[in-house]
Amino acid sequence: MPAISFNGLIAGVLFAAFWSGSFIAIKFALPLAPPLWLAAGRLVAASLVLLAVFARPAMRIIRDASPRMRWRMLAAAVLTQSYYLGATFHALVTLPAALVSILGSSLPLISIPMATAMLGEKASPREVVATLVGIAGIVVAILGKPGADGLTDALLSPSILVMLSGVLALAFGNTLLKSIVSKSDVVPLVATQMAGGGFVLLLFAISVEGPPHFDWKFTASFGFAYLVFMGSIAATWMWIVTLHRFSAIGASGFFLLIPVFGIVFGRLFLDEVVTPLQLLGTAVLCAMILVRSLSISKRETR
Repeated sequence: MPAISFNGLIAGVLFAAFWSGSFIAIKFALPLAPPLWLAAGRLVAASLVLLAVFARPAMRIIRDASPRMRWRMLAAAVLTQSYYLGATFHALVTLPAALVSILGSSLPLISIPMATAMLGEKASPREVVATLVGIAGIVVAILGKPGADGLTDALLSPSILVMLSGVLALAFGNTLLKSIVSKSDVVPLVATQMAGGGFVLLLFAISVEGPPHFDWKFTASFGFAYLVFMGSIAATWMWIVTLHRFSAIGASGFFLLIPVFGIVFGRLFLDEVVTPLQLLGTAVLCAMILVRSLSISKRETR
């Protein structure tokens, strides 16, 4: 029976906590700048901090990589940093942080078909059923959103569709990133991912939102600082360590902790209303991810 990586376990839990905290910090930081500029500024600032210390090993990673690996690195950066973060910031303009964290926790469910198609991993019937029931849990959680008027209004909300597309991009990017983390040092790799993703998102912010307008109030500045140092550097570092210690599907299981932290943080810091229907949907989602994870664990220990 393979031993569970204790360091990987701690890294996964810390990642979930830091990442959930980012949803709250974004809410505080949104008055600072338009959402795409805020997301781009977060990545650019974090990459500059890391490159100030790790520029040489980061350049070595890029120099030593094959052309195909460089394209993988760029694609992973665009998907996991540029698109996913841009979608998250956009969604948080109109959606509660707790609901966005619930949507983000659907990553493990999406990872099953993604890993099957791209990594050749097989899903058992139990995993397939758990995936379908888990998706139903997401639908229930969305329907529990305060102010939602029926199924169509809830599911076809533009912000929800954008957020779900971001989760799809993150799942795809993680499968690309998995093949890179075993060949590169963690921190320099984080720096290259943020620099590449930040540059692409910066261009997109300029084209969509025009020139930036920053309002450096204390609360917004504090939220931005959290996003740079904890939500970007620390969380991405912990995520890459987790990917290094676990399989792509196994690592994605830590996303089940995100709605738990998200609901608690949203209630504590933003006084968000959490409806019983949202709690029910989250419970179903977490239960199905747990069932799926146990199924994978049993298969790998045979």
